[in-house]
Amino acid sequence: MPKSLPPEFIRKAEATPLQEAISRMLEVYGLSAKYEEVQVIQALRHILEAAFGNQLGDIFIRNNQVFVKLHSAPLRKELSMWRDELLLRLKEKEPKAANIRAIVLI
Repeated sequence: MPKSLPPEFIRKAEATPLQEAISRMLEVYGLSAKYEEVQVIQALRHILEAAFGNQLGDIFIRNNQVFVKLHSAPLRKELSMWRDELLLRLKEKEPKAANIRAIVLI
């Protein structure tokens, strides 16, 4: 006797939009939070790379804080004065960054 599949794996008769199918797939595999993190990191990298491209290091997220590694101490000092403005720009550019509390410069 064949086993029945979970409802998320059963094919539906009507067509499903690609965006809905991908978002459901991310939810089923538990990757939606990681996907949102990647989008936030890409948005911040896009904001910073225009002016400071080769001075940027890694960017990662932990505990709703974005950590940015910089290769230049003077740049770190300058950006530390603009952290709040940078956070506002990030939240404007990427709505999924709404739960980010702070940007930490390393």
